[in-house]
Amino acid sequence: MAFFPKPKYLLFFLGRQGSSVSFEKKDLSFAAPHSTPVELYLRAHFLNHRIQRIEKNEESVLEIFFGESGERRLRMEFKDRSISFECEIPGKVKPFLSELRLGKLPEEGVLEQSKQQIDLDSRQEKKFKRLLENVRSDHQKAMDISKQLSGICEKLKSEPQQIVVKGFWPQSDQQLLEEFFLRFKFSPWNRSSTKGALDAFFNYLQKQNRKVQLSAKRLLDLEKGGFEKWSRSQKKFSDPKESKDKSKLSPDLRTKKPGLWVEIEENIWARVGKSAKENDELMRQAASNDLWFHARGVEGAHVWLPRGQKGISSKGKVSPHLLDLVAQLAVLNSKYRSSGGGHVDVSEKKDLKKVKGVDGAVRIMRSEVRYVSVDGEFERKIFRK
Repeated sequence: MAFFPKPKYLLFFLGRQGSSVSFEKKDLSFAAPHSTPVELYLRAHFLNHRIQRIEKNEESVLEIFFGESGERRLRMEFKDRSISFECEIPGKVKPFLSELRLGKLPEEGVLEQSKQQIDLDSRQEKKFKRLLENVRSDHQKAMDISKQLSGICEKLKSEPQQIVVKGFWPQSDQQLLEEFFLRFKFSPWNRSSTKGALDAFFNYLQKQNRKVQLSAKRLLDLEKGGFEKWSRSQKKFSDPKESKDKSKLSPDLRTKKPGLWVEIEENIWARVGKSAKENDELMRQAASNDLWFHARGVEGAHVWLPRGQKGISSKGKVSPHLLDLVAQLAVLNSKYRSSGGGHVDVSEKKDLKKVKGVDGAVRIMRSEVRYVSVDGEFERKIFRK
């Protein structure tokens, strides 16, 4: 027998007469582990007791008696989306009463998926630990080098010419200076390069100190945020399909000015210029492959359909149905509106050229011409918004 509460499901196995009860818990949501009061109570009072007998009193009521004489009784009443529990234990004055709300049964393959996800989380946790160790190691190494460079710097403040004197330095400092000469392409221990080497050395120390600060910040972020925060940030980039389908038109972007954002279908937005100067600004902000719509041969607003929205690929073809809807929007914002239809030019931004000195004017290098008739329901929907 299996119960499925939210956000987990609890597998509660009841064996035959003479066997005992066992539990197995799986976490479908991968949230922090927690237990329901029913689970805790059953584990405490029934887990190690064998079933004496099982009685089905009604269609939806099951009574299970545990112990040698059946002194422990568990009554379960099955309802539409919950199970009521009543437990009687010897020595307890009042029976234990509780209700377990049920969620949907897991779909086929969910158990296997949950096992795979647990394995994935385990691998990710190991990866995070290795990353944390590497960042700590890099930070410590950067601090050690910075400390050693600072010690050399203090000596150079009083005796700057000693930077090219090989015998003046201890072995460890001498090795560090040789690496510095090699990195900045100075002749080792050459007096003619004293001034240039000094300037480069102090700049090198500043860069190393910045490296220490950055590594300290990175280490603090990892230690403070922990595995959970790091894994969430990784999931944003781990699923290319999810990032591809994600609309670039977030609510924040749709407040971007100028222009009017119009939802032509669910979660698909077009942008309409309300003046000649706005039309110029919309063209400046558009991506090179965004689609531009304009009523052919008459005055009207520039209408843009940004690519990258959900259901609109960044480079592929756009469905004719969607093109017709945006073309209707262009007709409704032009002198064609009174005639109920007209021809519309459709181009990508890269096929347009701005006419200098004339607000809102463009030269069309290549376009597709579509004739559309305005649908009355679409018009009412647009102007109702």
